Amino acid sequence: MIFYDENGKIPAIILSGTSGTGKNWVVERLESRRFKQIKTHTTRKRRDDNDYYHFLTEDEMDEAWDTFCQRFESGGVRYGCNEEDIMDIVR
Repeated sequence: MIFYDENGKIPAIILSGTSGTGKNWVVERLESRRFKQIKTHTTRKRRDDNDYYHFLTEDEMDEAWDTFCQRFESGGVRYGCNEEDIMDIVR
């Protein structure tokens, strides 16, 4: 998860961790301080508990992979963020 301060004072915070490490708790604290979250693209399975991702099939991710400015794979699941998503938050 990537966050930007809406005042532009902090360029970015990248939040990463395995399941159960307290990311949602940190997210709530950051959002309460007016940070904005960038929606990341992912191949992970959809859950009903959040809307933090653009969900892609493996084929869609293969097509988009080289266009991401930030990308990684963890536990067989791929994540990526493109410049357009970042600029939507920064503007």
